[in-house]
Amino acid sequence: MRHTKIALIALITLLASSTYAQEPSDTTPPAPAPTPEAKPAPQASPKAKPASKPTPEPKAEPASKPTPEPKAKPAPQPAPQVAPAPKPAVAPAAQPAPAPTPAPAPAPAPEVRPAPIPANAVASIGGKHLTREALEQMTAAERKQAQSEFQQKIYELESQAVERFVTETALELRRAQTTHKDLNTLIEAEAFVGIVAPTDEEAKAFFDERRDQIGDAQFEDIKDRIKGFIDNQRRREAFEAYLSKVKATHKVTVRLEPPRVEVEAKGASIGPADAPITIVEFADYECGYCSRAADTVKEVMKRFPGKVRLVYRDFPLGFHQNATSASIAARCAGEQGKFWEMHAKLFENQTSLSADNYLKWAQELSLNLDQFKACSDKPEVAQAVQADLEAGSALGVTGTPAFFVNGINLSGARPVEDFVRVIEGELARAK
Repeated sequence: MRHTKIALIALITLLASSTYAQEPSDTTPPAPAPTPEAKPAPQASPKAKPASKPTPEPKAEPASKPTPEPKAKPAPQPAPQVAPAPKPAVAPAAQPAPAPTPAPAPAPAPEVRPAPIPANAVASIGGKHLTREALEQMTAAERKQAQSEFQQKIYELESQAVERFVTETALELRRAQTTHKDLNTLIEAEAFVGIVAPTDEEAKAFFDERRDQIGDAQFEDIKDRIKGFIDNQRRREAFEAYLSKVKATHKVTVRLEPPRVEVEAKGASIGPADAPITIVEFADYECGYCSRAADTVKEVMKRFPGKVRLVYRDFPLGFHQNATSASIAARCAGEQGKFWEMHAKLFENQTSLSADNYLKWAQELSLNLDQFKACSDKPEVAQAVQADLEAGSALGVTGTPAFFVNGINLSGARPVEDFVRVIEGELARAK
C-alpha cells in the first residue's frame, strides 16, 4: 500500500511536470520567423529537472487522524526560452561596376610615303626640291662673272708667261749680236740712250695740268717726284719702242687665244664704225675709277688713231644715288648731238651731280633746255639706262669700269699698257 502510494505520487509529479513544460509562458515572446537566408538552429528541448527526492514516508498516525496527502510541489519553471538573435541579413557583396567598353581604336591612316627625290635634286626640304637646272638659273649671272674672271685670270697668267718668254728671247738674241755682257747693259745702251732728263719747266707744266687731281700739295714739295714720274714714263715708252723693233727682226708667232664674249656694241660711240678694234665700256658717272679710266681710254685712242672705236654703255651702281640721273642727262645731251661733251662734264664734276647742274651744263653746251627737260622726263630714256645695266649684268659685270676689247674682258681701271698689249695682239691676228 505504501509502495503503491509512493508510485502514484511520482507518477502525478511526472505528469504535472510534463504538462507544465508543454505550456508556453505569457512572457515568452513567440520565436521570430526565420529569415530566408539563414535558418536558426533548432531549439533544444528544455531538460526536465529531476523530481524532488520523495519525502520519506511519515510515520503512521493513529487511524483516527488520517494523514492528508502532501501536495506535490510544482516543478520549477524553466528559464524562458530566448530565441537566438537573428543573424543580421548579410547584404550581397557589392559587385564592381562593369568596366566601360573602350571605343574601338580608329583604323591607322594609310602610310604616306614621301615622293622619291629627283635624281637631279641638289637640295630637298618638305617635299620641295632644288634641281641642278634651277640652281644654275638662280646663279646664272654670278656663275658667268666667276667663269669670266677665272678664264681671264688664267689667260692673263699664260699671256704674261708667253710675253716674258718672247721678250727675254728677243733681247737675248739681240745681245748675242753685240758685245754687251748682260741684258741690263744692252737696254741702257740701246733703249735708253736718247732719253733726256725732264726739266723743271716740264715738271711745272705737268703739275699745272693736273692741279685739280693733285690737291693742296705745293709744286716745290713734289717737284722731284713729278720729274721722276716723267722720267720713268719716258723710259717705259722708249723700252716698248725698242722691244717692238727687236721683235720685228724675228718672226714671232703667238697662238694663245684669249677668252671672248659676245658684246653688243650699242650706245654712244666715237671712232670709225669699221675700226678693227671695238672697246665697249660699262661705267658709272659717280665712279672714281671710271673717271680715271676715261683718261686711259683717251690715251689708247691717241696710240691707235683710226683703229679703235669706243662705245659707252651705262652701268649705274645702286649705291650711287646720282648715277642714273647723270646717265639720263648724258643721253638727253646726245639727243642734241652733245653726248661726249656732257659725258666729259659729268666726269669732271663727279662730286656735284644734280638736276640743277645738269641744266647749267646743258646751257653751257648751248642745248635747247626745254627739249633737254622733256627728254629727261621720258620713261623710255630711264628704261634704256636700265637695259644697259641688265646687259652688263648678263655679261658678268658686277663693278665699274668694265671693258670688252673685241669681246676680251678687261675689268677695273687698267693701265694703258694692258690695253696696248691686247690691242696689238688683236691687230696681229687680223693680219
